Amino acid sequence: MSRRAVHAAAIVVMSAAACGSPPKDGGASAAARSEPVPDTASPIAGTSQDSGAGPVGAGATPPGGAEEPRAGAPPATPPAPASAARRARGDSVRGIVAVVGAEPNPQVVVRAPEGTSVRLTGVSAGAVGRASGAEVVAWGTRRDARTLEVSSYAIRSVDGVPATDGTLAEADGRLVLVAADGTRRPIVSPPTALRAHVGARVWISGAPDQEPQAFGVLEPK
Repeated sequence: MSRRAVHAAAIVVMSAAACGSPPKDGGASAAARSEPVPDTASPIAGTSQDSGAGPVGAGATPPGGAEEPRAGAPPATPPAPASAARRARGDSVRGIVAVVGAEPNPQVVVRAPEGTSVRLTGVSAGAVGRASGAEVVAWGTRRDARTLEVSSYAIRSVDGVPATDGTLAEADGRLVLVAADGTRRPIVSPPTALRAHVGARVWISGAPDQEPQAFGVLEPK
């Protein structure tokens, strides 16, 4: 080949390189250039890049949200059943109060709507007996299937009329009924005879914003 031909071939090769023409082994070179570069700053296994959560391990909360028990940790105490909560408040009976039997040993009973009767005992039984004919709720301890030792009570109605009870007090010349929980109910137009029982526990029937329909003494002052 003449020197002029060699020179012309060199010019053609240089022009092709300048125009970006791939070399003959371009397949392997292109694959090498498209290979993803390892990310040395990526999170460690077990983390979430989106949520920002830390690695799951001892003492960590898994992605599901529930904490896995740690080795050696005591099992969680299950919630107390509803029956246990009721037992903690004591037994109760609701119905109409009646005094049965003759002196010197009359008995106070509560007749439930289903027809059963429960005898009341304890220091509060006599007070409940003074509301004979009223509907009452009595709380306490069952001694047997038909006996309840009373620890507290509340009047619900008298002769079918809603009623409430509490300690009768006087404030600024007005009578108020103080319930067991401390709630104070002003008595509208109280009967004159009611003022004689300030300091006693009484029941009053009727609407709270109206004159009492009736009243009675449960525990004298």
